[in-house]
Amino acid sequence: MGELLLGWKDKSEVYIPPIKKQGFTEDVILRNINLPEEENLIPDLEENADIDEDATVFAPFKVRCLILERVKTGKQIKVDSGEFTIGKQTENDYVIKDNPMISRKHARIYQRDCNFWLEDLNSLNHTFVNDKVISEPVKLIPGMKFRLSLDEEFKVIEIMEN
Repeated sequence: MGELLLGWKDKSEVYIPPIKKQGFTEDVILRNINLPEEENLIPDLEENADIDEDATVFAPFKVRCLILERVKTGKQIKVDSGEFTIGKQTENDYVIKDNPMISRKHARIYQRDCNFWLEDLNSLNHTFVNDKVISEPVKLIPGMKFRLSLDEEFKVIEIMEN
């Protein structure tokens, strides 16, 4: 047994700094996202009169906005990015630290074809729509409710142009 302790020091011989305040004071942490300024991607036809008729013209991308309500707290959440994750890790866009049933990265909401979609990220306690576990992305519509695990319910309040 003595050979297992070779190289180790007694704690009285080593300085161990005290642990300062741990954890977060808020129940939910929202990560701020800085979106780039909107650029005008449509060329001015007068300045570019020699543009070929078959040329591709890029129209500005309109960002849609989704408003969710966390039913437990009544807090409204604005989703206005292309991808929005929910979970208990601080790297998520919406952090739920007061519910142990929520996975580190539980679910994600993303935009595709001008719609918002909800996807489970292989969470331990699953994501539910209409009391059924989802195994593929589900299109979100106003009035719809979904749950993360058994007791974290969200309601889709509104989808609008940003």
